[in-house]
Amino acid sequence: IWSHVRAARVVAGAGRDVTAVYFAGAGGFGLWYQLVVVLIARAKGYQLVFHHHSYAAARHRMLAMDAIARAGGRRLLHIALCERMAESLSGNYPAISRVRVCSNAGLFDPVPSGDGASHEPQPSDRTVVLGHLSNLSAEKGLDLVLDTMRAIRAARIPARLLLAGPATTAEAAAMVAAAEREFGADVEHLGAVPPTDVESFYR
Repeated sequence: IWSHVRAARVVAGAGRDVTAVYFAGAGGFGLWYQLVVVLIARAKGYQLVFHHHSYAAARHRMLAMDAIARAGGRRLLHIALCERMAESLSGNYPAISRVRVCSNAGLFDPVPSGDGASHEPQPSDRTVVLGHLSNLSAEKGLDLVLDTMRAIRAARIPARLLLAGPATTAEAAAMVAAAEREFGADVEHLGAVPPTDVESFYR
């Protein structure tokens, strides 16, 4: 709560040198707190950017997100992680008029092929490798990743799954444990990955 109070004070006291306010989208009840800051920023005439880091509001219509979309109006640009998220946001919230896609993977340089990376498949290796790097939770798509793994295996395609990141809820920890029992050696939970090792994970 105090973080949002401080944010509201900063925005309310900002001078004319400020032209835009960026929001790293909160989760759950935090959206209601962010609504207050959105209203202040809108009243001051700033351009607004709301970066969605969770699929929760995209998968299910949320009253708080609907209120933010309406409060921001056309001044509010929504940043989605992929085209599917962008379509879901636009479909769930008629007040959203501007959406841009910016994948988190786009923040990293492409990994060149043939560079000796540890997970580089050999020509004879047709195993599909799924990688999921996130704070592990259903809101971040953990259930979808596991369902994808099941679908690939049901199609009799060799696959393995690399999970990177901490389980943020008891539910997520249980899902990871169940996946380890279900998939055996074909799933590997790497735990929290520091920023310096993210490129290595993608390799």
